[in-house]
Amino acid sequence: IESGWGHIQYGSGVKAYKAGDLILLGPWIPHEFLEDSLNHHSVSLIFNRDFLVSGFFDSEITKELRDLLDRAIEGMIFHGQDNDYFPFLVRLIKTESGLMQAIHILTLLIQLSVNNRFSIISEHYDYHSDFRKNQLKSEQVLRYINENAFRKLLVDEVAKHFCMSRSTFTRFFNTYVGVSFSKYLT
Repeated sequence: IESGWGHIQYGSGVKAYKAGDLILLGPWIPHEFLEDSLNHHSVSLIFNRDFLVSGFFDSEITKELRDLLDRAIEGMIFHGQDNDYFPFLVRLIKTESGLMQAIHILTLLIQLSVNNRFSIISEHYDYHSDFRKNQLKSEQVLRYINENAFRKLLVDEVAKHFCMSRSTFTRFFNTYVGVSFSKYLT
């Protein structure tokens, strides 16, 4: 979080965050940033486990990083009030590309894996239960689209109908339907 403060709803939990905090989230868990300040600015780094090479995080030498990424399923807020190193690494990641960007991401993950100044957002998050709920929701979305196929549907309208932001809805749709919203409509 570069500036501002607010709350994050993640899975079944809600936690406050502020400027300087770094938030690590697991994949495909519903979340929403509720910004309480006017001048809120954050940076998102989105990557999957295979961003380097398939199976990299499965090796024994990366156990600490794998444990960190596994723990991220609960959502983690690393409190950075007196740590300028995290924002520095994020700025490097934003400006670099290729191998240097990958090295900076690994450096950030290593630093997070040894940092004990964090709080969990949603303890004991039941991924499998949530996955099933999302499958059911995807069926509702498809039913809504098919029932309204006689008129032009916009992604923003459908997202709003299901109480999601456009970006959350498009990720949700791609994940649970397997194609993009626009491709599904054609």
